[in-house]
Amino acid sequence: TAVWVVAADRSVSLRKVEVAAYRDDGAVIASGVAAGERIVSAGVHKLSAGEKIRVIEGEFADGSVQ
Repeated sequence: TAVWVVAADRSVSLRKVEVAAYRDDGAVIASGVAAGERIVSAGVHKLSAGEKIRVIEGEFADGSVQ
């Protein structure tokens, strides 16, 4: 299991993560990313390592950020 992590220069890299639990709306990550790191939540099937992306942010009703 892995996620795409966004670097300061907007490039992405694939990083392995450990999932603590799965929920209906997602997963709880136990390790592999740090608080505050950005991960890609949409369009992951189109990415390749080192590619630069355009970051679009939005906030959900529960306070989480997309």
